[in-house]
Amino acid sequence: MNQSFLSHGLDSLVTFNPISIHSDTQLGELLERLYCTGLHHWPVVNRHHQVLGMVTDRDIIRFFKSHRLANHANQGARDEYRIPVADCMTRPVETISSDGEALEALERLLAHHFHGLPVLNGDSLCGLVTTSDYIREFAYSSHPTRDATVGQVYDDSPTIVDSHMLISDLYEKLTRERLDYVLVTEGECALGVVTARDVSFHLCRQLAHSAFDPNHEDTKRAVDMVKSTSCVRVSADLGHVATILLEQNIRATMVCQRGTEPAGVITEDHILGMLCQQERILNLAANSPASVRSIP
Repeated sequence: MNQSFLSHGLDSLVTFNPISIHSDTQLGELLERLYCTGLHHWPVVNRHHQVLGMVTDRDIIRFFKSHRLANHANQGARDEYRIPVADCMTRPVETISSDGEALEALERLLAHHFHGLPVLNGDSLCGLVTTSDYIREFAYSSHPTRDATVGQVYDDSPTIVDSHMLISDLYEKLTRERLDYVLVTEGECALGVVTARDVSFHLCRQLAHSAFDPNHEDTKRAVDMVKSTSCVRVSADLGHVATILLEQNIRATMVCQRGTEPAGVITEDHILGMLCQQERILNLAANSPASVRSIP
């Protein structure tokens, strides 16, 4: 019988009583909270703690970009920070019941390309489960997918950007080409991976700075966004990679073919996609007629 952590409930994965905000919370206040906590996902609730929407750092940046384009003169720019989060939140929101299974929640995260899913007790928010929670649980588990290799799932032809590219230009490229990550290089030397989530979070912190200091400038380039120079072998197992992602608090890392020669990128989504696929296979095998007949 399949007894993996994905066949159980959500208890070991969920962050209970997550920090939430109200729809009339102002963007300036949210940016300050984001800066202080480092959180990426903010459930928006009413006074009964029912979920109205979700705000992520990517939602915030998307809103500010479009809002400023709509106001060419940028007059009263500071007023932007007094706009309620209801104006930029995503709705309706995909949620899952607290008595749902871990596999179901993971399938929803991957299907919708989300990284956070509100967990409900009845119709009230009680928790939040994220892709990082799954990577943590997978890293400490004995799930058979741990033995799968990087070579089975990694991206061997990632988009490459020059290390001197400005962050603003990198954001535009990621958005325009709908990329989740890029490989940053200097000449023929690969330096590391930068994800769209890294860029959005950095831009949110920059907005938080500018809310209090209108003259604040940040000219960071792509190389400054590289959080890790780790490089895993194509032959490495996914359990090892998950541990690296967890310990270094990163979402992606370089893959090397031989020695330190870069061959591509592997992300937490690549790992979780394989995990989800293998779990389905395990479930089919456990529920097949032959399997049932073999049970004494």
